[in-house]
Amino acid sequence: MSFTVRYDDNNQEFLISGSMLARRASGLAFSAEDLGSVPRRVLDVLARPWERTVLLVTCIEGALAFSALAFIPSHLHSTFDLTMPTAGAIVALYGVGGLLYSRCARALLRRFGETGLATTGGVSVGLAFATIASAPSWQWTLPACLLAGFGFYALHNTLQTHATQMAPAVRGTAVSLFACVLFLGQSLGVLIAASVIDTFSSTWVFASSAIGLVLLGGVFASLIRRRNRHGSESFRN
Repeated sequence: MSFTVRYDDNNQEFLISGSMLARRASGLAFSAEDLGSVPRRVLDVLARPWERTVLLVTCIEGALAFSALAFIPSHLHSTFDLTMPTAGAIVALYGVGGLLYSRCARALLRRFGETGLATTGGVSVGLAFATIASAPSWQWTLPACLLAGFGFYALHNTLQTHATQMAPAVRGTAVSLFACVLFLGQSLGVLIAASVIDTFSSTWVFASSAIGLVLLGGVFASLIRRRNRHGSESFRN
């Protein structure tokens, strides 16, 4: 059996582009001062109370939201005897809910503002997880997953907006920390949720996430309101 490699115009373009990038990268040099500035920028972000608040809320959001989301298919399978492909298709409505939010985000922001979006997002995703935890039949989980996606992105996009604005002088570092704590929260949340399910049941995970996200959305909305009322100076000490 023999294989023939064909080169067309796209292959040539990729080869040329790759060669130019490699040549460009070979000319880059990083000094000790450049590498040493990374910890300084991280500490600069973490030294500010509002930045720490946004990062902490993001970590908790990731833990609560994704710990429940990760176990929806297995919950539907064990509770309602649905096949895993069917359960996965239902969870896909989570993404549809996020897409729905993206289509009306501008109108919602004008109508409710940042505080309203944070509160609405927390309440929506909390109500969705509470519905999944207590649903008498699997049909209830269809609108619940849709609402969960809508609510999560309403809350998360509010956090993301503040992450991009919280430290303009070191914006790249701030956004990198935002992503880092989000993924850290997801990992910790799923780890803890798995332990809870082994000890109790998945219902406890959904109920805990529901309560936690409602409170988180309300608390973050209150913090935004306080910051807007008193200005950023109130978070510097």
